[in-house]
Amino acid sequence: MKPQSLTSSFARKLRYYIFLVVVGVVAANFFFVCADEDARYTEDELLINPEGTKGRFGNVVRVEGSHALVGAWFEDSQKGCVYAYRYKVVDGKYKWQYEQKLSEEGGKRFGTSVSIARYLDSGEWKMMALIGSPLSGTNSYYGQVYYYEYNKGTNLWSLEQIIEADERVAGGNFGASVAVSGYSECREDYICAVIGSPNAEKAYVFEKDIKDAFWGSFNQADVPLTTTSCTRTKKCNFGESVDIRGNMIAVGAPHKEGAAGYTERFWNGAVFMYTLPQYSYDWEEDGVLSNGGFRGHTFGTDVKVKNAATYGG
Repeated sequence: MKPQSLTSSFARKLRYYIFLVVVGVVAANFFFVCADEDARYTEDELLINPEGTKGRFGNVVRVEGSHALVGAWFEDSQKGCVYAYRYKVVDGKYKWQYEQKLSEEGGKRFGTSVSIARYLDSGEWKMMALIGSPLSGTNSYYGQVYYYEYNKGTNLWSLEQIIEADERVAGGNFGASVAVSGYSECREDYICAVIGSPNAEKAYVFEKDIKDAFWGSFNQADVPLTTTSCTRTKKCNFGESVDIRGNMIAVGAPHKEGAAGYTERFWNGAVFMYTLPQYSYDWEEDGVLSNGGFRGHTFGTDVKVKNAATYGG
């Protein structure tokens, strides 16, 4: 049987919701929501910046279940914001409905990075989000990450915590990339997050007991994640991209040079992989992925991990 179009009825929309794809077009300040129709993606909905401003709406888009968060880091003189949407029935049809604008007084380029995830707490599914603000933090611009929880009763996101690195590196860009493990727990009853700080050449690991209200530094000696081949004098942008799934972390270093030295045309790039062994608190480097030595490819600008083991193995 051929897949049905998402545009035919909201019942079919629900059935084929798994095929939703989001495409951001930041220069034009809109993004498309697409549907799989006869094995082809077609435009299903066009979402435009709710305030009609040129805020780089769509610089990052993250979808989980019926929730979507859309970054606009250029909004409000680069203070930045994130627009929250929910996929719901509107006038008898399933549509993405704008619900809330997230912004913070101390934010600077708030919405540069976003991660959204579900997690299971005492049999109830909950939603969380981490939003990076890599130039916030008084005048030193060390960067911060804002932790939100979704309230099903009010249908609103609420700020629960501002996360900072233990060592505040001036201009470190902490929060330039964020990723949270969500229901793929890094170890039993714990959710983990990894936060990139590429100007400091570091990626920080945080953990949260599912029943706890706050994130804390991961209990290990070698946090943050670093590598001797990437330093502040030999820059790789280690941490420009990060992802985590279960017991596996990927950290992109797109400016890692080839053998010829540190110049832009030799930015071959690399991705550093880490795993958390069972019953351990220490993330271990588990290999380095490269692009085979092709010059200037900035391999590792974006990373994604799928199907990692859950809390060791």
